[in-house]
Amino acid sequence: MSDRKTTLLILTALAAAWFSIGCEPRRPLSPQDHLRGAIILTFPEGVREAIEQGADVNAKDSVGRTPLLLLMDGYHRDYVERRLERSRTSDAEWERRRLGRSREADDPEWERRQRDRRAIVRILLDANAYHRFLEDNHGFTALRYALLVEDREILGMLDEPTPAPRNVNERTRRIP
Repeated sequence: MSDRKTTLLILTALAAAWFSIGCEPRRPLSPQDHLRGAIILTFPEGVREAIEQGADVNAKDSVGRTPLLLLMDGYHRDYVERRLERSRTSDAEWERRRLGRSREADDPEWERRQRDRRAIVRILLDANAYHRFLEDNHGFTALRYALLVEDREILGMLDEPTPAPRNVNERTRRIP
């Protein structure tokens, strides 16, 4: 196993343990914990492994977020932080942008995280993650988050038809 993969697996486990607030410290991590940890770290291989281990891609956390909503919420937070950072830039930075050189081109880490987020969305949708009409406790859907971060590629993926999971209430369109 490569050093990068080993490090990412360890970080995934740590993030999952941190995220599972209220769990017993000696309890082994479930595939669901691994899935949430991999999503927090935007680690597509970890997401794929957790799904193969049996993680439920439509399970909600204590805030009402499915794994897809958790990913999009994190993406939105990063996007807002980035926009705030941009608003504090110098005149030279604005001039560089005016000439067509975007800050993203200078930030390979942002580009990598964007690619990984898109890969995770594809993995979750391929595993039949349901997102239509599902809102977190703040009333946000995955589609709304994608609109807020202006990611056309994810918008296109979310626009594809997806089958409803068996436990969706057809009248309320919600997963209990």
